[in-house]
Amino acid sequence: MSTPFDRWFVPILVVAIAANQMYLAHTRDLSPWKGGGFGMFGSSDHPSHRFLAVEATAADGQTVEIRPGVDANTMRRLRVMPDRALLDQVAAQVLWTEYVPSKVGRSRALERFRAQNPRARLAEPRLGAGVVYRPLTWRDAAPVPGQALQLERVKVQMWRLRFDPKRARVYSEPIGAPVVLQKEDGHVG
Repeated sequence: MSTPFDRWFVPILVVAIAANQMYLAHTRDLSPWKGGGFGMFGSSDHPSHRFLAVEATAADGQTVEIRPGVDANTMRRLRVMPDRALLDQVAAQVLWTEYVPSKVGRSRALERFRAQNPRARLAEPRLGAGVVYRPLTWRDAAPVPGQALQLERVKVQMWRLRFDPKRARVYSEPIGAPVVLQKEDGHVG
């Protein structure tokens, strides 16, 4: 003999999970693909379509391109549901990390590709100054004092890709407000 509890428990549970997922997706920027997945087929807002944008300013005032050393678990959490406290932690970590030039062999790889494919037409890559900085790790030789890049200011923000069906284009939009941290006399402001 079944009781009303047996009959209604599962449907009520499913409705509660769906309502919670929709609430978080609309108020806390939860990806519609997570938290139950209700809405995943009606949205292109997949966590892999979200990215962390970092603007960094070195101590000499120049804007530099860096690859922040954010661990995979933190990035996964930021992509699924960006959290202000977690962005604050990431910004502080990025600001207080020392950076060294990355040894990305872009030009060497491009030359090798052109040698192997002489008929290929490639646009010249836009590399800016051409230097991308990465976090200093224990594997690196100790840098000469003053060689490691020190950041003075950092702006961190999550972005997501969106699709505009009327214009048939993909564009990006920010998720929430950016976190801006700056070193001021040894304190973060």
